[in-house]
Amino acid sequence: MAKWKMQMVVAVGGMLALGVAAVAQAENVNKKAIAAEEVKTKAAKAEPKKASKAKPEVVETEGEKGLPASTFTPPADGSPKEVFAYADKLLAMKGKTDLERLQLRVHRADAIRKAAMQVFRKVRDRNHKDYKAAMALYTKSRGLGSGKGLTTKDVEAEMKYVMALLEKKGENMTSNEAMMAYSSGKRIENIDGKLAVKAYESYAKALGKAKNPRVKMYAQRLKSAAVKAGLLGGKMELTGKTVDGKDFDWSKYRGKVVLVDFWATWCGPCIREHPNIKKNYAKYKDKGFAIVGISLDRNRAKLEGFIKKHKMEWVNLFEDGAGWKHPMAVKYGVRSIPSMILVDKEGKVVSLSARGPTLGRLLDKMLGKPKVD
Repeated sequence: MAKWKMQMVVAVGGMLALGVAAVAQAENVNKKAIAAEEVKTKAAKAEPKKASKAKPEVVETEGEKGLPASTFTPPADGSPKEVFAYADKLLAMKGKTDLERLQLRVHRADAIRKAAMQVFRKVRDRNHKDYKAAMALYTKSRGLGSGKGLTTKDVEAEMKYVMALLEKKGENMTSNEAMMAYSSGKRIENIDGKLAVKAYESYAKALGKAKNPRVKMYAQRLKSAAVKAGLLGGKMELTGKTVDGKDFDWSKYRGKVVLVDFWATWCGPCIREHPNIKKNYAKYKDKGFAIVGISLDRNRAKLEGFIKKHKMEWVNLFEDGAGWKHPMAVKYGVRSIPSMILVDKEGKVVSLSARGPTLGRLLDKMLGKPKVD
């Protein structure tokens, strides 16, 4: 069987910038997302001519023939109708070979996002049908490439593909490659935590060689992601001050199943998750379930007001003015919220994404079903 000579299509991007992805809600893309995209466009135009004129590269292989780079490039200056037709065609593609399916997994979400942003720049009226259609397209792009249904073998191949692409770009990597690497790491994390640690660390090392300082910044974020991914199966230690200024004692939680919830009052998805947390707390607290919130708020008074209004019975750690720089968020590589980590009675992490229906299922398994009155 012929050896692979890895085929690469230069990445046409990743997802939205990590800071935006951490807190943005799909329905609020509007001005901030458009402005961010325009800043990226201006920055790209400001790069040296040689880099800005470089065409996407495709390396021929003896084995499977992959998709051309044009597959992931929305029509330049296309009308909304043309852009939507392009997006529909790309979304319908399944891939005829393993390589094509890998390429779609790595590059499609960003191509769809860029198509939506292209329409946003042409149509500013939010009530216009094209704007609404672009919003739906943008929202759809955020749900692509989760890795659902993949195997460890699939994501191992993806890691090799992405690494080969990063190495080929070398010091000329841009934020597009950085975001592609981050998205790939998250996808791998959904399938194989140990492999994700290796992927994040490898991607971070590659990105660290880039000339672009923004790419180097993403390298640090990937290192943080490796720390978090490495938590699964290991012990978690928490320290700090509670919102009322008391020293927090993590040792008192041994023997309990604990949800460690990184959140903030300004985070829409966090607030939407709150009813689910309260429901499960009421059902399982008498069976040994506890919650430790870690607030990434900066304003103590606002946090205290929220806790009182919503009758939050569990402890919350807080550091004045810290926000994302809360020591526990930094230590465990938390770059997006809500980040809900479930810890067993021995203090070992059993889930990095214990939210929604997953939380209840895990608690049923670990504590047994609660009695029905």
